[in-house]
Amino acid sequence: MIVQESPPLVSIIIVNYNGERFLERCLSSILSSDYTNFEIIFVDNASTDKSIPLAKKYLNAPSHKLIINPKNLGHSEGNNIGIKVAKGKYIVFLDNDIEVEKNWLKELVKIMESNPKVGAAQPTLLLNNDFIWATGAYIDRLGWVLLDNYFERNKEQDNCIKEIFSGISAALIVRRNVLKEIGGFDSDFFVYYNDLDLCWRMKLKGYKVVTVPQAIVYHKLEFGKKSLDKRTLLFHYVKNSFIMLIKNYESRNLYRYLPLTIISRLFFAAKRERFLITIKALLWIILNFKKIWLKRLLVQYFLRSIPDSVVMKHMLHVNIFPKYVAYWFFHYRHNFRLHDFQLFLNRIFIRRPRKSC
Repeated sequence: MIVQESPPLVSIIIVNYNGERFLERCLSSILSSDYTNFEIIFVDNASTDKSIPLAKKYLNAPSHKLIINPKNLGHSEGNNIGIKVAKGKYIVFLDNDIEVEKNWLKELVKIMESNPKVGAAQPTLLLNNDFIWATGAYIDRLGWVLLDNYFERNKEQDNCIKEIFSGISAALIVRRNVLKEIGGFDSDFFVYYNDLDLCWRMKLKGYKVVTVPQAIVYHKLEFGKKSLDKRTLLFHYVKNSFIMLIKNYESRNLYRYLPLTIISRLFFAAKRERFLITIKALLWIILNFKKIWLKRLLVQYFLRSIPDSVVMKHMLHVNIFPKYVAYWFFHYRHNFRLHDFQLFLNRIFIRRPRKSC
């Protein structure tokens, strides 16, 4: 008699901050998945709406967990708290504005089980049935980000599983043992760039990050960001882009690219407010440099097993900052939208000839 093994347990971590308006559709879609061996770990960052009563309504099974933080600890630390209590072989990070299709988790687990060198897998993030929001992310040498398949038509996407530079933590499955090796999210990354930093460290340890087109989720592009001041968001975005490079580059590449990154960020800060926020981010780096440098030493001397020459093959081969300068010119002179510009860049620098899987 053949005993069929049960599928591995998956821990789904949802960090929430005032996400009441999304939770019903998010949680009900997860609970309707055709993969049933999972636990939901709901981490609330001191919400002031009715998120907690709504979460309790759906997460009434003993396998699910509800954690309430006394204050908003941010996306990174919220996920780290969830990781500490997770029991699954795999951990899924999911934003509170995500809705999933029935087979999303089955497809992700299938890929993770098939190749132990895959450290993380990215489902397809759709805006709706017609358009893709992203299937992963790339950066150039200066840390400027471009989303894979950004706003492409869904029907134009092939079904090939391909390696990417980074997944997006709005919906990302990761091996629990890999997180033990490389550490979780950097808690200094309150929001933004935390997934890029995490996946970069995976690659330094020799793991792959892949995209899984058959796994479909829908992203409402909120994650409580409307509850945060735009200047605060921009501060973390710029600050974290610097920290990521300082931690993860080899010395020669750090000295080569970090000054150019700083110059490019200051140059792109056309408005006075944006310029001052960039200066504030640089001051934060200076004041916390000892702590950042200690993190760098841990990455370079205790984690790294792969040289930059290998990791950089999965970066964009052309720095896209000059293209953002062009966007700045056209935006202020001709009201050219950033959405249209990113779509243009995506088609030039990321799209590759289709291959049969």
